[in-house]
Amino acid sequence: MHTDDLVEFVRNAQPLDGDRAMMRLSLFDWAICGFAGREAMVSQLVGNMVAADGGAPQASLFGSSRQLPARSAAFYNGTAAHALELDDAHYAYQGHPSAAVIPAALAVSERSGADGATFLDACLLGTELAVRLGVWLGRGPTEAGFDLTAITGGIGGAAAAARIMNLDDEKYRQALNLAASRAAGLGCQSGTMAKAMQVGAAAAAGVECATLAGLGMSAAPSALVGDGDFCATLGGDNDQGAWKGFGTEWFFDGVSHRFHACAHGAQAMIEALETLGPRLAGETIEAVEVALNPRWVLRDALAAPQDGLQAKYSLPHIAAMVLDGVDTRELDSFSDAASASATVAELRKLVTIRPDDSIAMPSAQISVSLSGGRTIQAVSDLDQAIPMQDRATKLRGKARALLGDAILQPFWTAITTSQAPEMRAFCRCMVGRFPTPAATPM
Repeated sequence: MHTDDLVEFVRNAQPLDGDRAMMRLSLFDWAICGFAGREAMVSQLVGNMVAADGGAPQASLFGSSRQLPARSAAFYNGTAAHALELDDAHYAYQGHPSAAVIPAALAVSERSGADGATFLDACLLGTELAVRLGVWLGRGPTEAGFDLTAITGGIGGAAAAARIMNLDDEKYRQALNLAASRAAGLGCQSGTMAKAMQVGAAAAAGVECATLAGLGMSAAPSALVGDGDFCATLGGDNDQGAWKGFGTEWFFDGVSHRFHACAHGAQAMIEALETLGPRLAGETIEAVEVALNPRWVLRDALAAPQDGLQAKYSLPHIAAMVLDGVDTRELDSFSDAASASATVAELRKLVTIRPDDSIAMPSAQISVSLSGGRTIQAVSDLDQAIPMQDRATKLRGKARALLGDAILQPFWTAITTSQAPEMRAFCRCMVGRFPTPAATPM
């Protein structure tokens, strides 16, 4: 694999209609998460900063009547869309492919006046590259403490932005190599506001690097792929399986959409525990063992969260919430007050999280020991394909719970009525111009 191969793919690949349909669903999901996430504290802090900086009115921000420079808009929108930990995830590389790529592509599309088809394909190609890079890097960087969403998201964002800007091959190469130097993000930020902030920063870096490349800035030709490259520097696995079918097969199609308001490592565990609900009624639970792929245990095994944000990343706490009958689909379930529940704290003591290399990333195995020596078990595998119509129905239900029909429907119409998003209608929704006004001025 060479940087030229990456440039060739993102510049010239033509997705199929089915791939675009999946991207439209992820765009809808991203937008709903971002509009809901605009009220999170981290979003407000980043919003206050970029608003104070000001600048040319180039791109829209969630819930704001004010436009800002493309880089600032990408920073804010990327932060807001990741703030609630509800945006899409991809288990092949343990990251969130849309989080940083879409805001970079959107900001540059608005700045340049790109149409919906150009924007949609750029989002799909940028997210595909981010996923492939994450698979190429493998477990090494994650185990060393890096966050792959932020690490690869900025490069995917730069690729998407460069495609929209229609850069020539040389400038495209420079955009990707510049973005390799701007890659940054730490896994230890899980459970803090910095987790969302570093995703927003990656989106901003994508805009920045494509823009600078377009202006003529150069970078080392082997920064992304080559001797002493990005992968080697981060201690990556150099998994060549990442490039299987590159340009003809789409890893992005394996994207998973989250339906519980917490870390994606907890999603399969929740689904498995929920199937046990009726069988646990009236029973005395003595112990609960949750077996997961070690990558989740390394990141999300925080034992006793101190607030609602930490609770989103605590596997023992989330398991105890489900056992207590708490609906993890509701944002309020992860408030600071809810995270202090004495009942959940007691149930948490019964939960053991066990790493198991034999368990696939999107799977979980549960064993519950009951009084009298009985044991019941459950498994969940989120890698099983969800029919597109069923996925759309679930995403609309998620959007309804987050924002209501008056907001969900205009977004849905703008994104899915035709083969490509209607950009003006989509951006009107972003800023809160609905039949019933929902904007929050910045």
